[in-house]
Amino acid sequence: MKYKLVINLIAFLFILLPAVLLQLYVIRGEWFAQSLIAIAFLTIFYCVLLLYGILKKSLSLMLILPLSIFLFIGFLKLTNHQSKKSDASAAILITAIDSYKKENGKYPNTLIQLKGKHLDKIPTYWRGVISSEYLYHRDATLDRFILTQKFGEKSGRIWREGGWEYYGPYAD
Repeated sequence: MKYKLVINLIAFLFILLPAVLLQLYVIRGEWFAQSLIAIAFLTIFYCVLLLYGILKKSLSLMLILPLSIFLFIGFLKLTNHQSKKSDASAAILITAIDSYKKENGKYPNTLIQLKGKHLDKIPTYWRGVISSEYLYHRDATLDRFILTQKFGEKSGRIWREGGWEYYGPYAD
């Protein structure tokens, strides 16, 4: 009886692993290959558990693969939704920065200067299920601003001169 409980508990924890791996990829974009390899191994492991569950007539083991797929797809949809939400918040922020420049003749020194008249609050962007603040830099010598969304230690995207540029593994 203890053996079956331990197997079911381990199997249940494995249900969450693909979503956790995807979140790690979203947070630290440089782990894409490792996340895909781990997900491939987990898929094989899930299929073995499914077959074992069918042989042993264990409903909980038979449900691991469908539940994992369901959670993984749900997490992908959440990540896609959050990405669209981040694009919308970036557009609002960029519009506010441009509006500030039209009124003051220069870009703001910090994003905090936009609060009140241009924005109720400074928007954030989403990386999976984690919200982060934009990095802002005003380049007074070139009369431009740089807005950065970091996806990991070595990856992200930068708004410069009217468009996003990706760096790290996301770069073309």
